Amino acid sequence: MTVEPGSSAGRHANIMGLTALIIATFTISASFGLILPIAPQLVRATEGETAAVAMHAGGLTAIYMLAIALFAPMWGPLSDRHGRRVVIVLGLAGFALSMLAFGLVRTLPQLYLERFVSGLFAAAISPVAAAFVADVAPTDQWRASRMAWLNMASIAGFVLGPALSVWTSAPAVRSAGVGGAAFVPFAGAALLALVAGGWIWLALRRSAAPAAPAADRRPSESVLTNALLALTFAVAAIVGVFEVGVSLRSGRLGGASQGEIAAMFAVCSLVM
Repeated sequence: MTVEPGSSAGRHANIMGLTALIIATFTISASFGLILPIAPQLVRATEGETAAVAMHAGGLTAIYMLAIALFAPMWGPLSDRHGRRVVIVLGLAGFALSMLAFGLVRTLPQLYLERFVSGLFAAAISPVAAAFVADVAPTDQWRASRMAWLNMASIAGFVLGPALSVWTSAPAVRSAGVGGAAFVPFAGAALLALVAGGWIWLALRRSAAPAAPAADRRPSESVLTNALLALTFAVAAIVGVFEVGVSLRSGRLGGASQGEIAAMFAVCSLVM
């Protein structure tokens, strides 16, 4: 029997699923910045010392977000037809495989392709997770608070990603070298995505079917929606420029170590 989303039983049945959605959102957002601390080394390893490091570091960051922007509109309608759980789990599974494929990357075009495919599957997570919260929300206040948690997980992931990359790869540098150490953060993201996907598959199995399509919006609602989209774009652009800029300049910040740069990202994440 399907649990009604607005009932107390429905809210209890979905609380574990919401926790898994927060973890999944954090994982996707953190993966945006995983490559930033090691991008210069990766570009030089594939293109040589004459490579345009700054351009490619920015390009590898941009192509991930470009793929999310291009494919998020595709995943939303698919989740309307086939259910939120199926699309989210499919996105997490594809994302995990793309992260593991990083171990096979040997050239710069392959690195761009890996980031693009990761963004393609990552695009299924945040919008569909938000749609799920909207489906099961019994009140506007409940929906707003859960949306806030998803947004907090997203922001924390954006800024903590570079720090997690440094902290997880540093112990492996001594034993595996730069190449092996670079794979560690991506393997960790893949593992976390698989755990979140399995959790969501189990926790959301009794959730209600997707809601019926909403009625046509009034012109004032369309204006508000466009304004919020523009604001979201601006925030994402600012965070992205900050992360790329700091990562590229980290070697000139008064001799700061990678650990100190990671701590700075962590403090910024806490404040945000």
